[in-house]
Amino acid sequence: MYREHQRPFKSRVLLSHKVYLTYNGKLHELHTRNLSEGGVYIKTKEPFPVGAEVEIRLLLETVGDIRMKGVVVHNQGPLDETPEYPSGIGIAFKEIKNVRQWALRDFIKKSHNRA
Repeated sequence: MYREHQRPFKSRVLLSHKVYLTYNGKLHELHTRNLSEGGVYIKTKEPFPVGAEVEIRLLLETVGDIRMKGVVVHNQGPLDETPEYPSGIGIAFKEIKNVRQWALRDFIKKSHNRA
């Protein structure tokens, strides 16, 4: 397992939302499964390899455009998917500006309150 960028468990919120990932110079339009302050799980039938560096663009209705860098720390192919975790990739955030970190934290907190 890739441990360099792992972070302590953060509260997650289930969220199916459009997300844009750039990997190897190619833009991918995908959907999230869940989101936390430390990372995101993104559904895809073609998971990127563990250790892959990605750029993430997430547009959240109350927060706006959040851009950050991350690294794939977990992947799950179509043959291993479960109802709880469909085929996809777990990404740990590496670089996110403080202002956006606060906005993301606020969005997650409000999402928990609505659940």
